Amino acid sequence: MKIAIALVCVTALWATTALADPGAWQIEDKTSALDGAQSYAAIIQSDDSVTNILGQPEKATVGFSCNREGFAANIHWPDFVQKEDIDDLNVTVVWKLDDGKPMQNAWIATTNAVAQLGRNGLLTLKTWSVGHKLVVRVPDQHGGQEVTFSLDGIADVYTTVSQRNCG
Repeated sequence: MKIAIALVCVTALWATTALADPGAWQIEDKTSALDGAQSYAAIIQSDDSVTNILGQPEKATVGFSCNREGFAANIHWPDFVQKEDIDDLNVTVVWKLDDGKPMQNAWIATTNAVAQLGRNGLLTLKTWSVGHKLVVRVPDQHGGQEVTFSLDGIADVYTTVSQRNCG
């Protein structure tokens, strides 16, 4: 249930916010009028596009959310995420930060997004927070497309999240 809630939070922001040009973070920082709970979400669009489900070019997004449900790092992927085994929730995402070597780790997959929750997601954000350029490959119906993200400002996202109590 926590997986679905985390994905819905960032996906809802992605769907309802008119995303700015690539490289510009869209931030939503709210405090509940009911109980004072804080929620924070930050999303950035890819510099380039991948082929979406309909065969058209579309931008991917990376997003981070911190709220009473916990922390989530998400990549919204315009194509169907390809799972190796239908019963396995995890897929291997390959990424490279700046001129570093390609890295890979397991992410939880939905139809068109992948996520890391809690400590795993926070570690990913911390790792990426020192970078300037991120290249990501998500396994998809088109053979695993790649996109690039300009990460300027991600250190501020990490600073904000690390000062909050997520979950």
